[in-house]
Amino acid sequence: MNGRFLNVIASLSLAVLSITAPAHAAQSPVAIEIEVSQIYDNAAQGAVFIYFKPNPSAAMPGCYADGGGYLFRNNSNFQNIYAILMTQMATKRPITGYVLYTSTGPPQNLWSDCNIDGLYLVP
Repeated sequence: MNGRFLNVIASLSLAVLSITAPAHAAQSPVAIEIEVSQIYDNAAQGAVFIYFKPNPSAAMPGCYADGGGYLFRNNSNFQNIYAILMTQMATKRPITGYVLYTSTGPPQNLWSDCNIDGLYLVP
């Protein structure tokens, strides 16, 4: 079972990394253990809001509480990113890497401060 799980994660990771993503403005300053704390569906925005647990560095400095932003459903990598994050939540095992995101303006500590563009996962 563990081998199959790792193969699924590896396949999803490669899928996310191999797809050309839009240019992003920022990423977490160091590779961190990425763990989802909360997810909220915002159908009116066409997005889900994702908040990451602080581990020990901020996942998204300058965004909502230094760790949250919108993942829009029109992001070409939405399904892959969402699948990886759902797998992380289901297994309760953090993944190591960077959150790639774009700031939407000056930080105001609002959910809309940043958009999640992708994940860069490292072994």
